[in-house]
Amino acid sequence: MLCDALNELFADELKEADFKGHTRGREEMILAFLNAGGDLDVIKAASGLNDEQIEEIRRKNGKNGLQ
Repeated sequence: MLCDALNELFADELKEADFKGHTRGREEMILAFLNAGGDLDVIKAASGLNDEQIEEIRRKNGKNGLQ
């Protein structure tokens, strides 16, 4: 019906918004762990990201380099 038509019409936009939401949530989790002094190896294991990706998140959010 109308709802299905709207979902189909905006499917790409909804997928992109969902992806951005998940990405931002993961970044916030990483920043929270970093700010709490979390162990980098634990952060990498939990997030599935490597040192460079975590460093990029830290830089993008105005944090200091990896310790």
